[in-house]
Amino acid sequence: MNTQLVESILQVIDALPEEDRLLLETRLEQKKKKQTSYSSSNWENTKKRIIERSKASQQARGGQPLNPSPEEIIRQQREERTEQLMDACFPNFSEKINHE
Repeated sequence: MNTQLVESILQVIDALPEEDRLLLETRLEQKKKKQTSYSSSNWENTKKRIIERSKASQQARGGQPLNPSPEEIIRQQREERTEQLMDACFPNFSEKINHE
């Protein structure tokens, strides 16, 4: 820890005019809030909101599952993307499969 540096910073802060010191305190408080917004307690609050919204969405659908399911949509998109990549990387590959 660099105590000399900290003491020097404190002296500079004490030398600031009141208006500048208030601005500095405001900025430090904003930075502190921003850092704590990524804390685990914030994650827990976000998780609770997601679960609550999910339940509300399910109630609005009358308990019916999504159709198609998110898993099915992701599977379809992966298959489409795989096809695109195969066609881009191996243009003759899909032609051989279709002719067999």
